Amino acid sequence: MDNPWLSLPVALIIAALVTVGTLTLFTTSPTEATAQEDSQLPEGIANASEDGLIALANSGNQDQKIAALMKLAESPQDLAKVVPVLARAGLDRDELIRASAIVAIKRVGPAASEHLGPFFDAEEVREYQAGCLVAQQLGPDAKQWIPQMTEQLKSDDSNRVMSSLFGLQNMGKDVLPAIDDLIVLLDHKDFNIQCGVCRIFERLGVEAAPAQDRLVELLNNGVVSARTWAAVALGAIGPTEKHDVVGLLNQKLSAFTQIEKERALIGLAHIGPEAKSALPEVERLMNDLSKSTQCQAALTYWRITGDAEKSTKVLVEQIVDVSYKREAIQRLGEMGPAAAPALNALIKELKNPEEDVSELAVMAIAKMGAAGKPAIPGLKELLKNKDLLLRQAAGDAIEAINAASETGK
Repeated sequence: MDNPWLSLPVALIIAALVTVGTLTLFTTSPTEATAQEDSQLPEGIANASEDGLIALANSGNQDQKIAALMKLAESPQDLAKVVPVLARAGLDRDELIRASAIVAIKRVGPAASEHLGPFFDAEEVREYQAGCLVAQQLGPDAKQWIPQMTEQLKSDDSNRVMSSLFGLQNMGKDVLPAIDDLIVLLDHKDFNIQCGVCRIFERLGVEAAPAQDRLVELLNNGVVSARTWAAVALGAIGPTEKHDVVGLLNQKLSAFTQIEKERALIGLAHIGPEAKSALPEVERLMNDLSKSTQCQAALTYWRITGDAEKSTKVLVEQIVDVSYKREAIQRLGEMGPAAAPALNALIKELKNPEEDVSELAVMAIAKMGAAGKPAIPGLKELLKNKDLLLRQAAGDAIEAINAASETGK
């Protein structure tokens, strides 16, 4: 079975861009906007009833499923019927359908949480996974299900444990009552579970300090995946009197494996200016043979120094490389408004025939806020694109830029 928690860039982009509000098409009138949108929808979608949309979401072709999921989220009449469809679609084998389901779940918003009971009561692991997926997307709005997920952390079924960890990932401080159970799982025989716990601790940041001793042990003795995620979590917790976290992560910048270097860089990026002593190694990696490592080092350098010019220069150089442009654009997106010097390079990528590259550029520009305003003409062109998800992402980006422009951010 495909791992429902792993996804290609397109899913991450769309999930990050989606807003709870409705898409503005920026045409001359609401009537024309509706006509334009309907003309681009697959057959059978425009005038379908809710039951008809549910049928298409379950058994239509790829285009019909995607469009039906989006339509169901616009103004659902019966959430008891709609939420299960969206939840199960979130586990579909098709990447774009999974991405569409995530967008739809976010658009439905907190009301979806009220309809997750059957998933958390289900004996079938896949149903439980579907419930956890929705909870992960809703975050604290689904905190009522934390006890059910926490209970499953002690399950002998690794799939249930992993699903629970995923569901708890975005719950923030509401997950703290379970911190002792989570720390115990850092000793689990399945390194994937160890990694899942580290992801939760990364999001908790300093609140996960009680896990620091065990994370240091994992950093030194875990398998590669587990110890690299321990580096990320330790960076998010930050330095303490007991552990020289900057020194520990700095040592990993000379590791043999690329992934160890890059996740140590992520940890140092979490620490920010307090990681200044690691700058010599970070700067060295900005010229590493691995361009992927260069990209992460550039972001970390900016997080530590605030020098956006030097970092964006490195990242823009990577955008021209087909193999690394996606990663470079993602790192620019993490810089937000500070990535403004790279705006022209990102605008060019809006026309990239690879739709996931276009979407990455949309995401990065949207995060620039008001600084992304010169990109609006290019974003408006994407509103005519044949890809429904790209159209919606572009519309959401325009809304975000306009909103930021009004507030001066």
